[in-house]
Amino acid sequence: MKKVNYNFTLFVFFCCLFLIILQPSKAVGWSEISTGWYHSVSLSSDSKLYTWGNNNFGQLGINQGPALTPYKTSPIQVGTDNDWSAIATGGNHTIALKSNGSLWAWGRNDYGQLGINQDPALTPYIISPAQVGTDNDWVAIATGGDLTVALKSGGTLWTWGRNDYGQLGINQDPALTPYIVSPAQVGTDIDWTSIATGGYHTVALKSNGSLWAWGFNFHGQLGDNTNIDKWFPVRETHNDIDWTSITAGGYHTLALKSNGSLWAWGMNWNGQLGDNTIVNKSSPTRINDDIDWTSVAAGAFHSMAIKSNGSLWSWGLNSSGQLGDNSKVTRLSPVNIGIDLDWALISPGGDYSSAIKSDGGLWSWGSNIYGQLGVGSEAEGLIPTAINNPPIVNAGGTYSTVEGVAIVLDGTGSSDADGTIILYEWDIDNDGSYDYSNASPTQSHIFNQDDVYIVSLRVTDNLDAKSQALTSAAVTDTTPVADFSASPTNGIAPQTINFSNSSTGHDQPLSYAWDFDNDGSTDSTAMNPSYLYNNSGTYTVGLAVTDSDGSNNTLIRTGYITLLLDSDADGFPDGSDNCALTPNPAQENTDGDAYGNICDADLDNNGIVESHDYTLLGHAWLAEPGDLNWNPDADLDSDNRVDINDYTLMELRWFTVEPWD
Repeated sequence: MKKVNYNFTLFVFFCCLFLIILQPSKAVGWSEISTGWYHSVSLSSDSKLYTWGNNNFGQLGINQGPALTPYKTSPIQVGTDNDWSAIATGGNHTIALKSNGSLWAWGRNDYGQLGINQDPALTPYIISPAQVGTDNDWVAIATGGDLTVALKSGGTLWTWGRNDYGQLGINQDPALTPYIVSPAQVGTDIDWTSIATGGYHTVALKSNGSLWAWGFNFHGQLGDNTNIDKWFPVRETHNDIDWTSITAGGYHTLALKSNGSLWAWGMNWNGQLGDNTIVNKSSPTRINDDIDWTSVAAGAFHSMAIKSNGSLWSWGLNSSGQLGDNSKVTRLSPVNIGIDLDWALISPGGDYSSAIKSDGGLWSWGSNIYGQLGVGSEAEGLIPTAINNPPIVNAGGTYSTVEGVAIVLDGTGSSDADGTIILYEWDIDNDGSYDYSNASPTQSHIFNQDDVYIVSLRVTDNLDAKSQALTSAAVTDTTPVADFSASPTNGIAPQTINFSNSSTGHDQPLSYAWDFDNDGSTDSTAMNPSYLYNNSGTYTVGLAVTDSDGSNNTLIRTGYITLLLDSDADGFPDGSDNCALTPNPAQENTDGDAYGNICDADLDNNGIVESHDYTLLGHAWLAEPGDLNWNPDADLDSDNRVDINDYTLMELRWFTVEPWD
């Protein structure tokens, strides 16, 4: 038989499993507490998970290793999930269930006690929750020193972790199977209903009320009236079928029967059995004659119980005040703790204890060297002391805004019933990194991209208790705004027009598509283009702007560019040129008849083009400069020759239609 080195407090103790029925969310309160060797885990009434105490193997699950956070003296929330339903603490690891039946684990893994199927040499511990397999039919959990036990909805029982005393119950030689790293079924029975684990032994109940145990048995903690280790489940020696509740401590076992009586067996060196002796017991032994016990829980070397009237009792080792009776005197039988009658849940740990009252208040006492009491300090406690309740977080929202526009995130709805919030930390995109940390509950932020963002707010009180909450921010896309101008916007064709782009948009860069003549095709993609209009006319110009995420906007300026015809290219458009077909840059018009001198067919300047003007033109027929009959006024097209073209121009001015002869 193997001997245990008791100086090495590898414990542990227990884990009484509480199946949680989810209740409507409350403003303040705790629904479950589980204590390990030096760390504590609790569920709030709204199904959030909090931890505090020792973190030397990441057992707090806050994604911070022991080098960064060796321990915490006040509750700190694990993530932001609010669907946790059950918890269990081992020596240095933690197990938890979610409401969907999934199983999660974190902390020490040197014997595979996390069940995550990883070599302990490669993964000695993990610092945040990891799912155990993919099953979602887990209903109950319990943890010991370095092992884990769980039940599934079908009544099957599973174990994993350390097995050097056969505590896994899988009937395999511990020398050949010292540990296993993933859940293994214990036998084939499907009628298991309740489980508890101690330092190196496991206890379970079946649906018929029978009690079974296996593992280390040097102190008789299996209750089979021997001191021989068992590798598989064996029934307690009385073969009773009226057991209703079980719990396992470091090396002892406690149980209740349906008649309300209390029974104990195993190690009793410190009076932890409560029978007023220090003699070990290898079979169930009744503790006093009371029949009003309703709840019982075992710590490493001490025990606790609640009676039907709500009174609290404890006994066993009291070296750190873990009994809560305002002393450090070891008690060999149950002593009443205080006078309160509203105790509801109990959880003794290594050398400290915690309990929840019917109003949801959480209290603790005993050793506090790693802050495991959760009172915001490392001060030891000899009587029940209310823990430092974490603040209640209100992250505001749901928020809505548009990208590029500042929004104010508002945490002013957060509160702390027993302290003061001193720090607000905002994680804008819930990536685990806090983007803002300050004492103000409000924070301005600009979201630069449209999306629905999950925003996390963590608040910290003056005793370092931390809570988190999620909200969301719906950020809608902004559309670019197309705008432009041109210079010039009118003139004479051909003409080069310079366009100036004044479009705006949040999602840079912007791209551009210009349509200079409204024909539906893209003429340029430049930001500030120039375009040559060769022909006269009135032009509609369009600019389509697209931002980097595909949003677009189009501006169409109808009839924006007007270009006129200048047939003689003298700089004056035909409509205002007094000699439209004859270059006449001076635009001289002596007689003021709207026709320039150079192309005026009214050769006699009598205000009308008639037969006498034809006569004058005829006198100069075919004349060129230097000829005696040369008349420059008759050269209407300024080609230095009076010919048929000049007659044609005169005919255009003729006031009546007459045949040419």
